[in-house]
Amino acid sequence: MTKAEQQLKRYVELWGKQIIAGADPDGPVMKEVLSAYSADARYLDVPSRAAWEGREAIGQMFVISYTFSNDYEIDVQRMFTDGRFFAIEGEATGSNHTTIGEYGRRAVVPFGSIGWFDDEGLVREHHDHWDRKGWLVQIGAEEPHHWLNESEDWRGADVRAEPGLHT
Repeated sequence: MTKAEQQLKRYVELWGKQIIAGADPDGPVMKEVLSAYSADARYLDVPSRAAWEGREAIGQMFVISYTFSNDYEIDVQRMFTDGRFFAIEGEATGSNHTTIGEYGRRAVVPFGSIGWFDDEGLVREHHDHWDRKGWLVQIGAEEPHHWLNESEDWRGADVRAEPGLHT
């Protein structure tokens, strides 16, 4: 594994702990997770058109994520880095804990994230892209469009079986 791949692997492991960090905003896990970000890092949640700038604000975003679903897990299926830029693809699974839709209803949401590291190997920018419409349909907050696949296996092919840049 290259140094760049090790750097991304470390980040993904820390990023995957955000649910634990959000549960205890002043705890050691939050400090550990935030150590992966530069002081002036920016985190964008593209579907919600929200952005957080700086470690403290990113920590607040993890708290918001925890209240959104306090049991979600991130399954990273592919990741790639050239040492500067990174791409992550996977699924987030968890229960709805918002005031919209059916409380407690489970959802599986595909996501893709892109970003880049600064010269010290810290995350400078992270952009999350995820299936907002699919999530709203799964939690019962919206009806699917007539052309959407409504079968039990709505996700289609297993992306892990497809060729990737880095697995």
